[in-house]
Amino acid sequence: MDRSIRSLTLLALSIALIASGCAKKKDESAPAAVSNGNPMLPVVTANPPELVEALPPSETLKDKKPETLPPVLPSETLKGKDQGPAEEPPPLPQKKPSLPGLKVPVRTQQIARNVKINCKNNICDPSVGLLTFLTIEGDNDHWGASQCTASLIGSDVLATNGHCIPADLAAPGADCQGRIWITFADDPAHPEYEHQIGCSKVLFHHKDNSFNGDDYAYLKLEKASSRPALRQSRAGFENKTSYEIRKFNPVRVQDENENTTGIGGYFEKVSCLSLYESAVFSAPLDNLSRTNLFVDCRVIPGNSGSPIVAADGTVRGVIYAFLDKNLIRPVFAMNGSTVPEAQDLANLNLGSNFACLTEPGDAEGRNLPPACANFSERLKLKRAQADALVAEKLRPDAEKLIRSNGGAAIDEISAFGWSLQTARTEQLGYVGLGIPACARPAEVTELLRHDSEIKRPHFYVRGTYDKYLRASNLSLVWAGFSQTPETLHVEDAGGAYNVLIANIDTGRTAFALPSMSPCKP
Repeated sequence: MDRSIRSLTLLALSIALIASGCAKKKDESAPAAVSNGNPMLPVVTANPPELVEALPPSETLKDKKPETLPPVLPSETLKGKDQGPAEEPPPLPQKKPSLPGLKVPVRTQQIARNVKINCKNNICDPSVGLLTFLTIEGDNDHWGASQCTASLIGSDVLATNGHCIPADLAAPGADCQGRIWITFADDPAHPEYEHQIGCSKVLFHHKDNSFNGDDYAYLKLEKASSRPALRQSRAGFENKTSYEIRKFNPVRVQDENENTTGIGGYFEKVSCLSLYESAVFSAPLDNLSRTNLFVDCRVIPGNSGSPIVAADGTVRGVIYAFLDKNLIRPVFAMNGSTVPEAQDLANLNLGSNFACLTEPGDAEGRNLPPACANFSERLKLKRAQADALVAEKLRPDAEKLIRSNGGAAIDEISAFGWSLQTARTEQLGYVGLGIPACARPAEVTELLRHDSEIKRPHFYVRGTYDKYLRASNLSLVWAGFSQTPETLHVEDAGGAYNVLIANIDTGRTAFALPSMSPCKP
């Protein structure tokens, strides 16, 4: 049981595919290698293709290109459209590389700065841009150019994802000049708007790999922009409410010889539904949760850092991942649970919620609203309350299964009437663990004279899941006795019993159950 849970947990941890884009080049003589690979997950190959791909070269992704994504954006494609011909950027000066002695190849710099943008129906958001950045990989000798999405939340401040910041620039105050740029669509009605601005320094960076975590960053620009900025809000995301993701989808930029010449993207707005109820999370969501679920909209690599905008025009957070349906379905379909086929599952995406996230210069959270205090404790309480409700419903099933699976023949089991504790492991849905609820005086007497080893009853939880992975019709499936040995210590407390269960190797207390009543006849 324990071993299977560990293996399933490892599988579950790989279902979040971070929506990032990546353009990588190894040396000046080879063709520029550009990909939209995920830098965080081992399921994505480390060897990028030779062209900018619409999606990462992952064996777990079956749909290689989104339906609406133009397959190629040649260098001349945008002439005469919304922004006119793109100019080739001049070579960049070598500006204090973060890694001493390393020179960024000129061609890789040009790819990162030669950004071509298309606007669907000639409409772009003036506050949202395509973020490009230079990364160092391998044995610190291979440079690459990557892409994400970012938005202005101040005249010289950008919000994006933490995983869009090169690892060597993650520290607050890191110098990002010559490494990161934001490129906006040109607007003929506003010739004063900047087309491209460089990054000055990293203000804040955070990347949490857990599903109850968050992934966001703030960057300071080299100069203030004349463009309008989006207004941040801590109002959070309401349940079953539509929000708009404003994003750049990556496209390939090639010359007539199919050589990569730059990074491209087209702007799109999509409507997403915020949803609290899903077995994806280990505790119920609310408007203060650091991560929220967004459904019924498509998020692809390159969308990382896209602002999530409410109906009032405020930006409430940034999108950072989507769930791979082909990986997540088998996890929830185990043990006989009913789950829709992968193609019938909704698009399930994750976004960081600004409601309770710290800001630059406030690592201790001094400026957070009072409702955000004690987040970890509040999360544990919510999880415990949710688990208790499920346990109460499933307790009769647990008692029947224990009686019919050998409990009467094991002194340490038959001495008690059993209750149930349920928990959700990382994206596995619920599992169950038996806990003593009452003592049977005749049988428990045999346990008073010595400490005993006990292996408690374990259960799988079977359910019916809808396309949003909301669970219903939960029932228990017998999974045997725990393989983790524990010590059981029982003391007579004068008409009641004090029961202590501890890990046999570490001595850590699993349950302390004082004044346990005798079971009713």
